[in-house]
Parts: sequence; structure tokens; C-alpha cells
Amino acid sequence: KAQIYSLNLLNFTPPVITIEMECSKGTYVRSLANDLGEMLGCGACMQGLVRIKYGPFNIEEAVSVVELKEAFCNKDWRRLVYPIDTVIRHWASITVGNEQERDIKNGVSIILENDSIACTEKCRAYSNDGSFLAILFFDQETGLWQPQKVFT
Repeated sequence: KAQIYSLNLLNFTPPVITIEMECSKGTYVRSLANDLGEMLGCGACMQGLVRIKYGPFNIEEAVSVVELKEAFCNKDWRRLVYPIDTVIRHWASITVGNEQERDIKNGVSIILENDSIACTEKCRAYSNDGSFLAILFFDQETGLWQPQKVFT
């Protein structure tokens, strides 16, 4: 279900309005412009759309392609890029030992002896040194955690 949490008028220079909106995923902003035009009896369309925030990402922290290219040339790009696990930080996580790390890297299912993980479908797996290792999913049939995507 789409939800609009806030809707603010930033500018009105007839016939153009500029709004800022905070909404849930699944909200079709282009359709909202059309609906507003119908309600006002004048029609409306969207001239532009800028997503200023999505999950943990904010446009204020964005870098230009030129900045990123320069950082790559200077071998300093890591400071500009989020860690790969940023978007799934809300998932449960587990740190595995060397033997389980080897199994995960080889695509072998593992047993996790952690009750907090048992109630989830997916989790993040990290090696002992804190490196993001893999996404694991729980296989109900076997009772094992299967590597879904391994990052090595």
C-alpha cells in the first residue's frame, strides 16, 4: 500500500509547482501528478523527478561521475563508495569461523547455532576479520543455511 508521509509545496510559479514528498515504496509519483491535475480540472504532467533519499542513501552524499572517475584515477575511490552490505544492514548477521567460511565460499550449506538467526529467512554472514562474506538463506527442508551470494 502506497503512503505519503509528507507533501510540501516548495515553489509555485504558474503553471508550474515544485513539491517535495516523502513516501513509501510503491508510490507512483507520476500518477500523483496526473491525479492532481484531474482533481483541479486542468490536467497535469510531471516535468521532472529527483529522488533525494532512498533507504540509507541521500542525494547530499552523492558524488558526480567526474569526482568518482578522478578518485579511481587516484586509487582513492573506496572513500566515496558505500560498503556492499549497506542496503541489507537491517538483516540479522552472523560471524562464522574459518571452517564455516571455507564451506560458504565453496557453496556448502551450514548449520548456525544462533537462536536469533533461526527466525529469519536470510542473513548476512561475516568472516572472523569482519569482512562481509555472503548472503545466506534458510532452507526449511534441510534446516541448513545455504549461501545465496558469496562475496570474496
